[in-house]
Amino acid sequence: MTNQCYPSRRGGVGIPARGVDVMRGSDGEIGSGAYLLDWDGKSIGDETLLRRYREQGLRRKVWEHTMAMFAQAERLNPRGRKRPASAEAEGSARPVPNPIGWRPG
Repeated sequence: MTNQCYPSRRGGVGIPARGVDVMRGSDGEIGSGAYLLDWDGKSIGDETLLRRYREQGLRRKVWEHTMAMFAQAERLNPRGRKRPASAEAEGSARPVPNPIGWRPG
């Protein structure tokens, strides 16, 4: 369930929002079901760039890449196979990043 100003493409029930219109989706259509939002819940995004991505078939490319990564992870780390407690954790030898403004711990 969501706020009625962000309906799914197929419609449906939502929590009424007083004084707020249905938002523009990432494809530029009002109430299209997929929304790019700013911190305050308002529609934001580069619809021109997203249209180009859609025209290039990027949606399918991203999906196929993501599924390939899941398949690779399953192949490299089959279910039921765990690292022994005595073994060093993967990535434990990597240096800890220290970006400006980051406070560890």
